[in-house]
Amino acid sequence: MKYGRHQITAFLGADTQFEGSLSFKGIVRIDGRFKGDVKTEGTLIVGQTAVVECDVHAATIIV
Repeated sequence: MKYGRHQITAFLGADTQFEGSLSFKGIVRIDGRFKGDVKTEGTLIVGQTAVVECDVHAATIIV
């Protein structure tokens, strides 16, 4: 999956739930339910269907 010219590193789909810590490089998109912490030097994309309850430390956040 791509975002513009860039490849999305990981994807959390709309019917997916995750609780915990997420750290990554690159681009991650969340469309499902996420609860926890996100730490990255990359980009976090929060989709329209996402339910996110977390502390986020990211270079770029797109909602």
